[in-house]
Parts: sequence; structure tokens; C-alpha cells
Amino acid sequence: MEEKLKRLKEEAELVGLHINITKTKGVRVNTSNMQKFRLEETEIEEVGSFVYLKSEVWYQKADEQRKM
Repeated sequence: MEEKLKRLKEEAELVGLHINITKTKGVRVNTSNMQKFRLEETEIEEVGSFVYLKSEVWYQKADEQRKM
């Protein structure tokens, strides 16, 4: 995961974009990879939901969805 985030950072910088590591959050969707999100030795906070364009987006595990 760290390598993917590093590549994202490098590609973003090519077009003048910068990742604000203090505001960046991570959410897991459809993965069994449980490595921590890290970029440049900084751990990125993992969350279960976030707001994007004024809408809340969240992730529920399949077993949690069945309980509802």
C-alpha cells in the first residue's frame, strides 16, 4: 500500500498537486490487505466514512450489512 501511495504522490506532483498528509484519511473497500496506510514514514488515519461533495460515504463489511 505504501508503494501505491508513494506513486500517487509522485504522479500528483507532476501536475502541480500536493497531498496534505495531515488532512488525508484512508478507507478500505473490497480488500483483505490490512497494512497500515503510510506515506513518507507518516501513518495515515484510517476511517470508516468520509464526506465527499457534501455526501457521506461509508464502508460496511459484508457481515455488518447482513445484520441490518
